[in-house]
This record gives sequence, C-alpha cells and structure tokens, in this order.
Amino acid sequence: MKQNLVIFDFCETIANFQTADAFVEFVLTKKPKSWRNFYYEKIISYLKKNYIIAICHKFFPKKNIEKRLRLFALRGIKQKELLELGLNFHHEVVSKNYNQQIISLLRTHKYDNDIIVVSSGGYDTYLKYFCKSEDIKYLNCTKIRFRNNKCKGFFDGSDCMFEEKLNQINLLINKHKFTFEKKIVYSDSITDMPLYKWADEAFIVSAIEQDWAIKNKFKQIIINK
Repeated sequence: MKQNLVIFDFCETIANFQTADAFVEFVLTKKPKSWRNFYYEKIISYLKKNYIIAICHKFFPKKNIEKRLRLFALRGIKQKELLELGLNFHHEVVSKNYNQQIISLLRTHKYDNDIIVVSSGGYDTYLKYFCKSEDIKYLNCTKIRFRNNKCKGFFDGSDCMFEEKLNQINLLINKHKFTFEKKIVYSDSITDMPLYKWADEAFIVSAIEQDWAIKNKFKQIIINK
C-alpha cells in the first residue's frame, strides 16, 4: 500500500493555542527582570496602542511584524539555556494543551506508515521536542537565529508562514525524493490557503464552522472543547 504525505500545522491544530508568542512570554517569566521585560511590556504595548503595529500589518501583511518584535525580547540569551527552556515549555505548557482529536489522527496516520510533516510558524526550540515525543522525523518551522551561541532575536531564514510553508514542503519532497499517493493537509488558518489548494485533501480544524472553508468546499474537523 502506498504512503500518503500528511502535513500537520501545529498552532491551533495539534496544540490549541498560538505557541510562538506564548514561548517568548514563557521565557521572560523564567528570567530575572531586565530590559527585556520593559521592551516587551512597555514598548510593544505602546506600538500596539498607537496603531503602529496595525499600520505595519496593513502595508506588510505577510511580514508578521508583531511576532518579529516579540522575538527580539530574547536577544542575548544563551542557546543552551533557550533550548532548555524550549524543553520546559514543551513539558509544562504545550503537552498539556493538545487537541486530542488531532493527536489521535496524527497517530493513526503514523500507524498507517504515512509520511508525516509538522509545518508551523512556531519555533524549532520547542517543536523539536514535540516531534521527538511523537517520533516524527520531518519538521518545517520558523527557526531562531543564533550567533556565538547567543540568540540574535531574529528569524534564521524565512518565517514558515503563507507561501513559505509550501516552499519548504516542496524542498523537503525534492530532498528526500518522497513518493506518495495523496497529499493531505490539516490546519486551522486561512493563511495556509496555498497548502490547501496544493493538497489532494484539506481538513480545516476549528471550534466552529468556517465560512471560508465552506466556500472553498474544504472538509472541516470541529474540535470538541
């Protein structure tokens, strides 16, 4: 029997929340108060309050400006420490907030010997531990840049969102020369439309029915809260 290629989004799909900003906040709670807290709590709040971030999003909707600003708060933290905090975040927060319906589907696909890829705008510093816990070999996600073993506060490469998700999937397929019968995608967001249109089957994960999914005739999985 041929394998399927199955793509799982992570935030609001496998996990029931947005993990990238939550990880930054988690790290800040574990660090002594410093310029990071002032920057995160005051400066970003000021930029939001005065609609500066909203204006940036309007003109650069795919740049995810607020996410970039929040990540900068981790600048200067040692790589080893951030990876340890990533493991703690996985155990203390992520693993307690799974959508169990989706975890069950993931494990069913794994039992069927399908090729599973986790594709996420979340950060590799904690997603690698989820993949290890579920014995998932392939992870495409947003990476944090380090230099001289310290966090630079920037993405390392592109943010794994919008068309970039599909770009990374295609690179993975070509690199490993995957052969498969169907391409199946599970995700929650309209921002993954390039993936849905590329897939043979797309499943939209949500707590309520989404009009845009109905309009595009995508199948929906309604999560039981």
